[in-house]
Amino acid sequence: MQQISIDKIKIDNTYLRLDTDVSELEKSIKTVGIIAPLIINKDFRLLAGGRRFRALRNLGHQEVPVIQVDLDEYEQELISIDENIVRKDLHKLEFEAHLCRAKVLYTEILKRDKTQQESVRAELMQDGEEIDQEILGNVEGVATEKFVKDIREKTGLSSNQIYQAMRRDEHSAPAVKEARNRGELSITHTNELIKLGEDDQEKILPLISDKTAAELKKIIKESKTNGIKAAIAMAKESKPQAREMQEIDKLLQKLVKKINMLEAENVQIEGDLFDRLQKRWHEVQASMKQVLD
Repeated sequence: MQQISIDKIKIDNTYLRLDTDVSELEKSIKTVGIIAPLIINKDFRLLAGGRRFRALRNLGHQEVPVIQVDLDEYEQELISIDENIVRKDLHKLEFEAHLCRAKVLYTEILKRDKTQQESVRAELMQDGEEIDQEILGNVEGVATEKFVKDIREKTGLSSNQIYQAMRRDEHSAPAVKEARNRGELSITHTNELIKLGEDDQEKILPLISDKTAAELKKIIKESKTNGIKAAIAMAKESKPQAREMQEIDKLLQKLVKKINMLEAENVQIEGDLFDRLQKRWHEVQASMKQVLD
């Protein structure tokens, strides 16, 4: 680790997070100093530590601690992505895209280093986990298994969550990603949609905004069995009530349990509270009558 002038550092790296709030980080640096140095390449380009860089600059530091690495382009990019993957506040779509890109980079790095390939293969075999021999027999399989293992240890996510995240990025149609970005599509719905090809995803997408996960699952199954036209017809015929009515049903179940509990304990209700509850009950009865009729 060495100290260099902050003005020497180049920040033209799209992976750097320079536009986030670093006020808490500034307080930490004032209290305990900088714990993790910045990572730069031989050309003084910042690879990791964008938030630390901004905090140090805001605090007026003229010199900053760095580790300078001499690595190829793949390894440099992997360093930049790795710091972002470990952070929990990344947008889910961005996290998924970073996972997929990092897996590609790691695979390419492993392909070029046979010694490292054998070392990773041996490590996976010694871990005691059951891994298909076909996976261990090719570099892509070995790289993916090792990559998922490392991400699992860094983030606390399960292997299944990591694989699902990468599948969402790899198999989601552009319109599906846009809908998720707007907050219109849940991860559960996306996991069902990506079972279809991208063209079929875009055809069915406009028809599922009011569908529950269970309804969507049936629609996807219909598409697999009888084709996308049959699935579209099913989606159009489905009544657009399910999600809201199921939520109401759950609320009513909770309400009944609470009322039964109060009745068992012989709780007495009097005064203003009695009047308010009676009024609300009449409102609920009238509204439910209209919905059910």
